Amino acid sequence: MMFTVGKSIWHGMLPYKDLFDQRGPLIYFMHSIAALISYKSFLGIYIFESIALSIDLIYIHKIIRSFFKNNFAKWTTFLIIPIMFNSYFFENGDLPEEFITPMIIIMLYQSLKYDIDTMPNHLYILQAMFVGMAFWTKYTLIAPWIGFFGYIFMYFLIHKKYKKIIKIIYNFLVGFLIITTPIILLYWFNKALHSLFYVYFYLNLNYYHKNSFTPINVIKNTILFPFGGKENAIMAILFVIGISYVIINHKKINNLCLILSTLATDLIVIMGASNNYRYYLVGLGAYLIFFILALAHFSTTLSFKLTKFKIIMFILTCLVLTTITNNSLNLAIKQFQGKNTFQLKYAKIINQSSDKSLLNYGNLDVGIYTAAGIIPKDKYFSQINMTAYKVVHNSQLKYLKHKKDNFVEITESVDDKNNFNVEASPYLIKNYQLVAQTTSSFENSNFKNKLYKLKY
Repeated sequence: MMFTVGKSIWHGMLPYKDLFDQRGPLIYFMHSIAALISYKSFLGIYIFESIALSIDLIYIHKIIRSFFKNNFAKWTTFLIIPIMFNSYFFENGDLPEEFITPMIIIMLYQSLKYDIDTMPNHLYILQAMFVGMAFWTKYTLIAPWIGFFGYIFMYFLIHKKYKKIIKIIYNFLVGFLIITTPIILLYWFNKALHSLFYVYFYLNLNYYHKNSFTPINVIKNTILFPFGGKENAIMAILFVIGISYVIINHKKINNLCLILSTLATDLIVIMGASNNYRYYLVGLGAYLIFFILALAHFSTTLSFKLTKFKIIMFILTCLVLTTITNNSLNLAIKQFQGKNTFQLKYAKIINQSSDKSLLNYGNLDVGIYTAAGIIPKDKYFSQINMTAYKVVHNSQLKYLKHKKDNFVEITESVDDKNNFNVEASPYLIKNYQLVAQTTSSFENSNFKNKLYKLKY
């Protein structure tokens, strides 16, 4: 979905105005750059993900190095890969959360390194830029910075340092506006400001999954989280060990309170999501660095000679562990063996036609636009995670009724028939013919994938 919308920008289309989706504009701009690297694959996204992971590792290493001088302790940095990027958090990849995680880790590093009283002004501008990037990627991801700036504001307010508060507010506005101004101007020049605010804010707030940030709900969800399965229990244990270690061993109270404030506001947003998805926890995974600190501390008690061979073997072990904690590699091998996916099959059929217009009916974008190297001509080209907003569904039915697209793809569960598809049946029978049908699996569910072509 994000890739389809992103590459459409190069064809003069704007998210929200010309193609409908509810995520933040920055995520589409990033995907548009990725499309320049590879138009029919996610190679560009993989490069962005690799850069994000590299930044994660660099700053985690900086944090560990600031605590320990032991050489082996520094190499425990690589343990974050199998721990943070487990299947429970990082199931499918290409998530807004993973691109914001490096910014959270940099914030944690700066919170540990600098005293609040002596934190340089340019760091406030940098953190405000991070707020801007998170805000225009997925606005709920600004949660840690609410704790960051909120605690600093209260600290200086209590100490009656009003000039410092004014300076921080000024620096915050400078940093935030550096990111925000170009976005606003782009949509203003294209007469699309209303579309931006209507979809990204109004629809998300009113039609997306309802959340409850009441203290009772947040506390209840936090307490119940460890009992939601063995994965939840393991993650909860790692968090408790890590946070406990930092509380016990970090002597700078203000820095500790600042970090805990960022964690608290992040937890409130994540645990306040009544219908939360597991990928919401990806950003929270940045705080697993404190568990790595506990492991690094343990490693200082070990006495053995560190050699290049042992370092290489340790790094390889971390990478092997990743294939155990995350089953994506096994799924990829199974699913893409022989490049025999329905997306590639259907793309071949579509590209044989002079009219390549496609409607991804009643479901999230299943990837045929990417495989075929085409962009949608319909604003409501696929369903989104906002089924209560009936405009999408009703518009897609109109597209079918008026034979707007040459091809229609429908994905339906083998076990649970989609009512949307039932409503589409009369138009499909009258106007289209079935040209291909396959089965696929996704997230432990089986699906039928049907491709229809317009009758002539």
